[in-house]
Amino acid sequence: MVAVLVELLRTTARVEILPGLRRLGTGDVCQKAGPLDPVTEADQATECLIAAGILRQLTEPVLIGEEASSADAAQLGLPADADLAFMVDPIDVKASFAVGMSLFGVMAAVVVCSEAVAAIHDPIGDDTALAVRGEGARTETPDGKRSDLLFAAHTCEICRVAST
Repeated sequence: MVAVLVELLRTTARVEILPGLRRLGTGDVCQKAGPLDPVTEADQATECLIAAGILRQLTEPVLIGEEASSADAAQLGLPADADLAFMVDPIDVKASFAVGMSLFGVMAAVVVCSEAVAAIHDPIGDDTALAVRGEGARTETPDGKRSDLLFAAHTCEICRVAST
């Protein structure tokens, strides 16, 4: 399941997102809730392609997409107790994408019987960060190379102090 999701994010980014990077005109970026919430045609096309890929693989998963739920808030009320659910953010940090910066990612989470797997694909570096319960967090490259994601000790100390 994880490998299929990663490949779906990678392929979708290559087909729908990268061709538009640094090629958007002023009419290609719209606002959803305000000037800090842009949306592009690439957002919508990416979400549709990811959704179609998921639906080809599985029958009747709960699917919540950022762009679709912005247009139809009823999506946010989909069953919380579903055995299989996907949440998709087609272009995270889309403000960067909209102005041609390469700091953005394609995000998806899968919840299977209340256990979550999260994936953040970096289309520029063509690697994916994954977090899987019981397996920790790691990055994976297209050739299958894995590297554990580690937190610096000072980051943990900052979190500890902030929580007190």
